[in-house]
Amino acid sequence: MKLAVLAILSAAAASAVPNRGIGAVNAAVLSGNPVINSPNAGIPVNAVPLQNTNYQADWNRLNDAVNMDNDAINQQRNILNLLERSDAQLESLRGSSVDHLHDVHNNAIKSQRQALEKLQDALNKLHQARF
Repeated sequence: MKLAVLAILSAAAASAVPNRGIGAVNAAVLSGNPVINSPNAGIPVNAVPLQNTNYQADWNRLNDAVNMDNDAINQQRNILNLLERSDAQLESLRGSSVDHLHDVHNNAIKSQRQALEKLQDALNKLHQARF
């Protein structure tokens, strides 16, 4: 009984104080304002969709970064594939005149693989930040 009375009194007190407690949450949800204007401002109300919060812009920027990293990785993979195909052609021409060019290609392939690994690591970190 004491707990029930205490719960009713605290709910009434919270809703009587503007911009605080249950009354503020209800007002925020009904008005479509996702942020409670209180000492805890900045905490989104779960009932309000994400696009109405300040977090949506950050989320969009993070998704853009992930998409750009995906594009960069695909480009790096395409370059690596081209280098590997041309290296295979050079291998078939093996001889003293193309040995130096073959070494240059091997170094380029190694560098390309390292760049691809670094991009993949960066993308993994972005994914971890996003989820």
